[in-house]
Amino acid sequence: LNSDAYLAAKETFEKNYEEIIELAKKNNIPIIISTLVTNEKDLSPFVSLHKKNVDKSNLTKFTNLHDSGIKRFTNKNYKDAVNYFKQVIEIDSTFAKAHFYLGKCYTGINDYGNAKKEFVLANDFDKLKFRAPSEFNSIIIKLSKKYKVPLADIYSLFNSNSPNNIIGKELLIDHLHPNIKGYFLLSKAWLNTIKNNHLLDIKPTGIPNEKNIFQNIPVTELDSTIGEMKIISLKSKPPFKSRNRNFVIKPKNIFEEQAYRLTIKKDISWGIAHINVAKYYFRKNYLHKAIKELQTLLVTDQTNPNVHAMIGDAFFRLKNYKAAEESYLKVYKLTNDFAIMERLGIIELKLNKPSNAIVLFENCMNHYNNSESNSNIEEIQLNLALAYYRTNNQLKAKNELDRVLEKNPHSNEAFNLLKKIEIDRNQKL
Repeated sequence: LNSDAYLAAKETFEKNYEEIIELAKKNNIPIIISTLVTNEKDLSPFVSLHKKNVDKSNLTKFTNLHDSGIKRFTNKNYKDAVNYFKQVIEIDSTFAKAHFYLGKCYTGINDYGNAKKEFVLANDFDKLKFRAPSEFNSIIIKLSKKYKVPLADIYSLFNSNSPNNIIGKELLIDHLHPNIKGYFLLSKAWLNTIKNNHLLDIKPTGIPNEKNIFQNIPVTELDSTIGEMKIISLKSKPPFKSRNRNFVIKPKNIFEEQAYRLTIKKDISWGIAHINVAKYYFRKNYLHKAIKELQTLLVTDQTNPNVHAMIGDAFFRLKNYKAAEESYLKVYKLTNDFAIMERLGIIELKLNKPSNAIVLFENCMNHYNNSESNSNIEEIQLNLALAYYRTNNQLKAKNELDRVLEKNPHSNEAFNLLKKIEIDRNQKL
């Protein structure tokens, strides 16, 4: 850690960080800064090199002890492996993978305090600096105090939310990028830092319930599978592997199939992948899952009428007519789709809003009477008659039913509604 290259990189990092803070201060821009996180326990160092002054005899001894340690580690004989790796580090304390394996061995015997120390050293001595050395967090904390800039201590937060206080795959997807839970913790910490330091006008009552936020994150199983597949593909290439490897997978389910097409074959878009999964859910009658899949698309495009229509269809099948109405109304505002207008009219009848239904069905009738469409006009006429009936306009209802019977003398629906109209008329007499 005392090499000229590392010291120069550390100096540059600190200088650049200071310049950013000073620029913000000069222009009265409120800022927060945060510590960095790295995958400590689930990612082996990328490059391990010997220090320059290790002689050949010691290198031979180092290799023999290291191989013996690996053998015992593989056989889960962690206690003996600890002794071998300790001897390895006595010969060369800068070899990153020796510290990593020693950390793994300590984990195997439940000595998590020492495991943590070794994992941190493994990262610090990694010669390929894909992950920030632990000393960089000390610099960030120092600058926070020097310039009185609010600090979000993300490292400590991830630490306390990781098993045995060792950061790994539970919160990170690769060497340093968070997973969904990790990003949730990250954003929560930033929000609290902003709020607690009164940097923005955020009222505590205006912040939704944390549990509800996490449950309603617009990320589905497909998105998680896409992320996993991207990471697997990434890790099949340098620096994670010594050479490029062809990434091949036989999809086991709809999620892997769509993720593979999106990330590897690249023959569909992210939106189409979600649509395909939503259609799969429709076929299986998993309507709540279909809705979430479609709502995820609305995060990037609130004006997609087809998505709103599919959501409306799902809610309709679930008999959640109020939610279906909300979705169909969005489509109605975005397009002049008369099929949606008809569906919305049916919803209005279900919600006992016959006056609204009349307007919609009359518009549909005017459209279809002036077009060559093969739409089911009879069904629209029956629903329009029912809407007239419910607004006590029996004459218009009867006229509409007579038109239906003129074309279809065997319509039971028309006969039944006419019978109701006749009964109502006789009761009034």
